[in-house]
Amino acid sequence: YYTSHAIIRLYKIAGMIAELDFSWYCPDMRGDEIGMLSKSINKLSDRLHEALDELGLRNTVLEDEIRVEKERERRRMLFFSGISHELKTPIAIVIGQLEGMQAGIGVYKDRDKYLARSVEILQSLNQFIKEVLYVSHIDLDRQMMSSGQIEKVKRLNLSVFLDQLIDEYMSYAEFYSVRIEREIEESLFVYGDELLYQKAVANILSNAVTHILENRNADKDGNMGYVAVCLRRIDAKIELSVTNTPAHVADEHLPHLFEAFYRVNDSKEHGSGLGLYITRMIFETFQVDNKIENTSHGVKFTAVFAEAE
Repeated sequence: YYTSHAIIRLYKIAGMIAELDFSWYCPDMRGDEIGMLSKSINKLSDRLHEALDELGLRNTVLEDEIRVEKERERRRMLFFSGISHELKTPIAIVIGQLEGMQAGIGVYKDRDKYLARSVEILQSLNQFIKEVLYVSHIDLDRQMMSSGQIEKVKRLNLSVFLDQLIDEYMSYAEFYSVRIEREIEESLFVYGDELLYQKAVANILSNAVTHILENRNADKDGNMGYVAVCLRRIDAKIELSVTNTPAHVADEHLPHLFEAFYRVNDSKEHGSGLGLYITRMIFETFQVDNKIENTSHGVKFTAVFAEAE
């Protein structure tokens, strides 16, 4: 009985482990072979339990990575679909104008006028293609960084970098009679890539000035308008905010502003529709939280960086 009872108990516990039930231990502390077998089963149970836990964690990580990659693929498909849509109309217009001039039909007899229009459209397309190539460059960088093939994360003095960028934009803003006001705390360091950050922040400054012009035209008082740039440390984070006044974005547009080719105004004069999309891509690459919102003063863009040690 002493031996058979222990073997029956080991058999039942082994069956439970086979069903991945790890709630039981072999209690036998005997010094004979059955006691050694009990200890081995306990050790096997512990290691199997640990291995399954680790496998579960890895599966969770893998599922997250698959979900992220599916979302990236979906965005790529939408992006390339958007490219074909954006290219189709201007190319068709240029072809129509050139064929009209070649045949000397109607208004197209004025070749100088329509040649100038064709050149203007092609220059716009050239700029659009540069933006598309820039997006592809950023996407490739992201993939190479995630795989460890390149390292673009460096420690940057964001205070100095931002001051210099604003200086470069002062003449642009002055041309449109827009003030740029700055409040920049000194010696604030973050991690990232200076050229990419320069592109991202330049897009924000350019948009801020442009949308002041649109809202100022509708302002009966003809207020000059200004862009307020603030950089400060808040709770071990670095916050960059850019607010343009007067300005307002309708609530239905706010969730879509960072989408590729999205324009609040359908006019092609408002750019390629890629500026804010590129900004979001860059900040996502370096895990910088960012958002755009309406405030009582205007439209505010905010980016929050981790402070570099």
